[in-house]
Amino acid sequence: MNLKSLIKSHSDQILKLEQAIDQKKMPHAMLFTGPESIGKKMVAMALAQKLVCEKNQSACGVCPACLRMAKHQSENLLFIEPTGLNIKIDQTREISHFLSLANFGMNRLVIIDQAHLLNLQAANSILKNLEEPSDNVYFILIAPDAESVLSTIRSRSQVIRFLALPVVDMKKIKPGLADWIYKCSRGQMNELSYLSESEGLSKRLKSFELLNLFWTDPLFLQENTWRLAFKERESALHIIKNWILIMRDLIVLKMDEINHVLNSDQLESLKKLIFLNNDQLNFFIINLLRLQKDISKYMDTTLLVESLWVNHARK
Repeated sequence: MNLKSLIKSHSDQILKLEQAIDQKKMPHAMLFTGPESIGKKMVAMALAQKLVCEKNQSACGVCPACLRMAKHQSENLLFIEPTGLNIKIDQTREISHFLSLANFGMNRLVIIDQAHLLNLQAANSILKNLEEPSDNVYFILIAPDAESVLSTIRSRSQVIRFLALPVVDMKKIKPGLADWIYKCSRGQMNELSYLSESEGLSKRLKSFELLNLFWTDPLFLQENTWRLAFKERESALHIIKNWILIMRDLIVLKMDEINHVLNSDQLESLKKLIFLNNDQLNFFIINLLRLQKDISKYMDTTLLVESLWVNHARK
């Protein structure tokens, strides 16, 4: 079984990685970039299996080495991810200990998920490992984009860019869903799963209701409905993400490009907001994107929404 069979998409990236392994030209440090939940970590783990597989690097998925790797229990893998808001220096200090252990010539991998969340001390602590790579040691860093990673790390890594999954591949992975679900997922498997579940469906419809309330109710700030919805950080982020897609659909609808509307099952709800002009829509989208970042910093979500309403919808 080759690496391609372990994932449904990203065939170009996987082919290049397989060729690099076969030609013994694997870079010692790679930076996988692209939207979240499109399979970057899956490719990294499949690549790790291929490099340690006991069946001539075939990534068989069934030998003891592959099974231990898949369970993150391999002595040849150090997997680092954020604890809390970022990746701390204590976590990256484990790398030196990991690399000092004898491994009898086996390949070893350090996978750092969400590498853009390395704090400055942690990022600087791994530079020496990247500058002076050891034989048979490979670093895979995963981030949304190269610019989000410290420039000194970026310059020492080969950037491999991954794109959002096309609808045709998402339908192969999870077939039988409504077309609007594939469109609104924007190539991200976590969104596809979320929108295909009752909770996701319910919160999506709630997003439409709240957005209509935001723009049309002069007493919006006095309503408890939106405050409860925005109280939890994850819930607030989902609502804002839905609002951005709705705004995007309104722009498309104004251009009479109805076939390109993502929320195609909610045309009537969209038409209720058609009174917003393009300047309002564009400016609102910019501020929603800013709001996403602010919420991710654990700022008070209700205060942020209050400010958003005052700046955009207060009459």
